[in-house]
Amino acid sequence: MSAATKKAMGVELSKVDRNTLDEGLDKLELSKGGTNEEKVRRIAGHFKTVAKKDLLECSECGGDSTSDFDVCPYCGAEDEEPKSAPKPKASSRGTSKPVKAEVITGPASKYTVKDLDDSVAAIRTLMVSTAKTMWELGRAIRSNHDKKLWELRLDDEGNLVHRNFKQFCRDEFGLSHTHAYNLMDISATFTKEDVEKVGVTKLGLVLKAPEKHRSKLLERAKKGASKADMEQAVRRIKDRQSQGPPGKEHAERVTIAIAQKRKTMPLFKRPTKKDELPVPAKRIADQPWAEWQLANDVKLMVRLTTNTKGDWVLISEFRRLAADE
Repeated sequence: MSAATKKAMGVELSKVDRNTLDEGLDKLELSKGGTNEEKVRRIAGHFKTVAKKDLLECSECGGDSTSDFDVCPYCGAEDEEPKSAPKPKASSRGTSKPVKAEVITGPASKYTVKDLDDSVAAIRTLMVSTAKTMWELGRAIRSNHDKKLWELRLDDEGNLVHRNFKQFCRDEFGLSHTHAYNLMDISATFTKEDVEKVGVTKLGLVLKAPEKHRSKLLERAKKGASKADMEQAVRRIKDRQSQGPPGKEHAERVTIAIAQKRKTMPLFKRPTKKDELPVPAKRIADQPWAEWQLANDVKLMVRLTTNTKGDWVLISEFRRLAADE
């Protein structure tokens, strides 16, 4: 087997991304040491403990994961499919076992089964396109949902083939209802240009934040913030909301909490511009710095520099997080 097609536990190693692997290991709280192959085996070994019916298979690298991950934890692809998802059939009867409808409200009589089939065909065409069509895909799914076209899929006895819209998305397209609703919300909230520039994964994170914070988060994503940065920003906003506004006494003190574990903090070059993205430090002249978010809305800031004698010194500072951080 050539190096280009070498696999580890079903994952094509030539297609994995080291940064994506590290993010996946972080989320699973596993060690990030070793080669890409060792990291792949570590992640894949974790998913061996998950029931097969709950696994998603990446069509890009072949790796297994779960819906807890917005993208493939091996290569970063966004088009993971359920391992047990049925393949679409040409029959207009649908692909799943007919079920009795609890409530049949039915779409307006102006729509026909042809409208349903046209909608399904349009959605399938968009699914195989590039990420730039995700906005159109979300809009097409939302149109099907709002017109209740999916309720036109009936069995021979006149019962709904799909119990609900969630099952319709799973059976007809192999899409999880979470991903389908996320695309619908993104197309309704953001512009096509936003989706093309930022991507659906980061926009999905923006939607998890309260509405008043979304514009700042969107600008942050447009400036190149990573998925991990966006997750951390949303988490901080939610934490502050759950704690409520701090009182005067609380604001004047800084109370910290540090977990008893080893922490590797990457050092960055001191920026020369306000909106400059972080660049890894290579030498002492770069004035290396790092930040670590602690509990209670506190962050630890450290800076490596030299004193007047030329000796290396480490300056540390605890700060309360700003409202927009």
